[in-house]
Amino acid sequence: MLKIRLTRVGSKNNPHYRLILVPARTKRNTKALEILGFFNPKTKEMKFDNEKIKQWREKGAQLSETVQRLLGEKPKRDYSKNKRVLEKQAKLAEKKEVAPAKTEAEKATEEPKETPKN
Repeated sequence: MLKIRLTRVGSKNNPHYRLILVPARTKRNTKALEILGFFNPKTKEMKFDNEKIKQWREKGAQLSETVQRLLGEKPKRDYSKNKRVLEKQAKLAEKKEVAPAKTEAEKATEEPKETPKN
């Protein structure tokens, strides 16, 4: 099976990616069967050869998830539905509710302190 995915090119702290066609089980920076475009994440510049991508997809090539998002075929992930995120937000909200209640109760039970006289 063939896969259309990104391979990293560019220097340290300056990533650039090429959109390439490779067999699905190869390493990230392997030699490409065909280069189909490029993507620069810093400037958001991208250029894809849509005709070649369409031809290879008709022949059975699969897109990686990242490429699907870049091409607009798959929406960005919605982390608000993530179970762990929801649990963490619930715990934080619970702590915020409990903390003010304690401080108000403590203030009511405390006696006002006298100021020292000089």
